[in-house]
Amino acid sequence: MSTPPRSREKAFTTTTPAVGAERPPAPGTERGAALTELARAAYSPSAADARLRGRATRHQGALSLTHARALRVLAEQGPLSVRRLADRTETTSAGATQLVTALVKAGYVVKEPDPDNRRAVLVTLTPSTG
Repeated sequence: MSTPPRSREKAFTTTTPAVGAERPPAPGTERGAALTELARAAYSPSAADARLRGRATRHQGALSLTHARALRVLAEQGPLSVRRLADRTETTSAGATQLVTALVKAGYVVKEPDPDNRRAVLVTLTPSTG
């Protein structure tokens, strides 16, 4: 019976692959080339998705689809709290907060006190936007 390794790091360095487990393909092999091509193909939609969601817009001040969706929701439903805007745009509260901050900075929306909840604000389109 063997004694267990003393640290987690040693456990990872001393284990061997299970019988039948495949090792990564060697660079330059046909399979390695196919996997590299697959990884590149998978990256392209991911990068496009990031740009569409506004995480990597190419131009300063450019609106993403999420920005446009928020503006449309506000135009259709009127002033909303950040939490309700997050729900309507299918983003997190943190994401909606960043979204609103960017829209305020760009002059598309303003934040106003919520008369029904002193701790909340309502996001409203500016007159020039609405």
